[in-house]
This record gives sequence, C-alpha cells and structure tokens, in this order.
Amino acid sequence: MNLLQYINKYFYDDSPLAKIENYVQKDEPFFTAQLLVRVYYFFLLYSSITFFSSWDFSIGPQTDISFILPISWLKYAGFPLGMIIIRLSFIVTSLLASIAPQFRLVRILSFVALLEFVSLYFSVLQLDVDWYTMLLVSFLLIFLPDKWGKINLFPVIARQKFLLVFWGCQAIVALTYSMAGLGKLVGGVSQLLAGESFMLEMKAGALQVANRLIVTNSTSLLGPWGVDHYIFLWPFFIGTIYLLLFSFVAVFRPNIHRLWGFGLILFHIGNYLFINIGFSAHIFLLSLLFLASPFAPSIVSWREILDDLPILGFALRLFKNKYAS
Repeated sequence: MNLLQYINKYFYDDSPLAKIENYVQKDEPFFTAQLLVRVYYFFLLYSSITFFSSWDFSIGPQTDISFILPISWLKYAGFPLGMIIIRLSFIVTSLLASIAPQFRLVRILSFVALLEFVSLYFSVLQLDVDWYTMLLVSFLLIFLPDKWGKINLFPVIARQKFLLVFWGCQAIVALTYSMAGLGKLVGGVSQLLAGESFMLEMKAGALQVANRLIVTNSTSLLGPWGVDHYIFLWPFFIGTIYLLLFSFVAVFRPNIHRLWGFGLILFHIGNYLFINIGFSAHIFLLSLLFLASPFAPSIVSWREILDDLPILGFALRLFKNKYAS
C-alpha cells in the first residue's frame, strides 16, 4: 500500500463521508443535525441583542475606522446611520433565520447581515476572532437543501446533502484549530533553531502565560499561580498543542467527536482562567458541532476511542500487535 492509498484509507474509510448512506437510513442523525442548525440561528438571535447591547454612536467619531470592503458604503452613509442599519439587519435576519432557517434566501440574508456586523465591529472595536468561525459556518449553511420542510419528498438525496454540509461545518471549524496548532508548531521550531525557549520545554507554558499577561497589562484567576507552578501547567500546554494540531484529523473519526469537542472546550476554559481570553462563541460552536455531533455513536467504548486517537491510536495498535505476536 503506497502513501496516498494509506492516507485515503485512514481519512476516508471510517469517516462520515464514507458512511453517509448509513446515516441517511436513520432518522436520528438528520433530525439532530436539523435541530442543531435551528439552535445555531437561535444563538445568533440571542447574540444580536445581548452580545453588544449598547448603542454607543460616539464610538465611530472617536475611532479611526478601517473601511474594509463589506462596510465601505459607510463612507457615504455615515457612522450613526450605518450602525443602525447593520445592527437592525443583524437582529431582523437572525429572527427570520430562527423562524424559517429552511429557506435558503433567509440563510443568505443572515450571512450577509452577520458579515456586515462582524466587519463593523472588527473595524471599530476589534471584535474577538471568535466570530470569524461563525461567519464560516453561516456561509456553509447557505448550501443546505432549500425548503427542507418538504424533505420527505426526496429523503435520500436531501438528507445526504444536509448531513454533508453539516459535516463541512465541523470540518471548517476543526481546520481553523489545526491551522492554529500548526502555527504554534512552526513557531516553536523557529524558536528552537534560533536558540530561544522552545515550546516543549517545561517552562514554555508558563512563559507564554506571563508574556500574554504582561503584553495585555491584565490579570487572570490562575495566571500567576500557573507561572509559579509551571510543572503543572506544562501537561496542559502540551495537550493543547496535540488537540489543536490534530483537530482536523479528529473530524474524520466520529468515535472521538465528543472527546475532541470536550478537550477543545477545556482548552478555551483554560485560556480564560490563565490568560483571561474567553472565546465564548467558539465554546458554543464546539458544543453544537462536536458534543452534540449527529455522527457520534450513542455508545462508544474506551478502546474504540483509544484506537481512533491521532498518532497515539496508531502507536497503541503497533504496541498491541507487537506483543500479541
């Protein structure tokens, strides 16, 4: 077996892509995915009101706005009017998507309004990168079947497309984590080659926490403790690199969807406790896409989980085969 065949077998054979027909034959995966899409739009509606509740029109004149392409029209409309239009559009389209997400036009309008909203707050308030993944998910949801309320008229094709688009949402979110992990790995290798502190060193996690708190001039609940007790922080730091780096691999393994989602949520909670960065929208998406994954089996044994762990599962299988023979 050559390398390409092995990669195809590793990623495809046990993935939802290869077994999509099995999922389509059951009602639960499709109806779970359908419910989760509705919950996603409920969250957008909630966020449109509460996440940025104030209407502070003085922000625009006090800020040097970067008129990126989606909000370039603000140059002509003016900031107060533009903010009103964008905020109301976000609220109205989120409400429509909460009521009737089965219509593609509604999902397109919701995406456009979200794009305008994120662009505005990125330009004015430096909105957290949390919302970039929400944009990616909203864009992919446009490609769900139109009018899925009538999906029983063509169940196989429509359900298949619905589940594939939902898996695509899982994959795009997981890919952002893997890219972040790869960036950390490349940065760590660069530091090693430059003779600087390396990411695998015992104090690496503590140094990163200390640097972050100093740069942002902030404090956190466990940051100072983590710096003083770096030996306890190091396993969390190494585990984080592993989780991030192999997130995209994990999305091809339904047996570990819930485990991976749980691990990444712990990563974000740890970030909040140690360096005071919350990423609340990411936690919501991970809960929706992975903890409640429609592809994850209802019951999975710890042996199946261990076998599907990236790298570690392969090493464990080699170990078992060696001693079994």
